[in-house]
Amino acid sequence: MEAVREAVPGDEPRIRELISEFMDAVAAQRGGSMLIDSDRPTGAGATAGVIGLLDDERTQVLAGTLDGVVTGVAVARHEDRGSRGRQGILEVCYVEVEARGLGLGRLLLDTATAWLQ
Repeated sequence: MEAVREAVPGDEPRIRELISEFMDAVAAQRGGSMLIDSDRPTGAGATAGVIGLLDDERTQVLAGTLDGVVTGVAVARHEDRGSRGRQGILEVCYVEVEARGLGLGRLLLDTATAWLQ
């Protein structure tokens, strides 16, 4: 059964793996390397900072699970735009290849966008 929950520190190794898979998949696409921003928490080297993201009140890290096993991740954050208000950004929404087609990606996306609103 698929479920989504806030990631916890014990999820860090798996979340790192999934974010790394996500970045590899993006980079493999034509022009994909231009989409990976090394200054953002999910950019190059980001996997080292997953624990920091868990403690950031402007960021939500979600773990998508199938039968209790973490197989997907979503990272959403709010960014202050000064006089223009706050902007919601979906940094990552990724489900490992073997777990696709079961609705977990949709559940991660729905949960993340609800939090961003």
